[in-house]
Amino acid sequence: MELPPDAVEHVAKQVGVAASELGFYDFTSRAAKRHRSELRDLTRRTCASSRRRSARSGAPSPSSAS
Repeated sequence: MELPPDAVEHVAKQVGVAASELGFYDFTSRAAKRHRSELRDLTRRTCASSRRRSARSGAPSPSSAS
């Protein structure tokens, strides 16, 4: 799987490993599937929380900004 170098660096920092180590991660395993699901859930919660904060402050949400 080819990933953009910036994305690899970001993920490596997030999980506390060297970027070169991500090449050894088995993206097809059951654990990888679970990790992707956890990341999607976290992203949804983070985005929803951000939208609520924007609504309370009166700032336009990123999805409604033109």
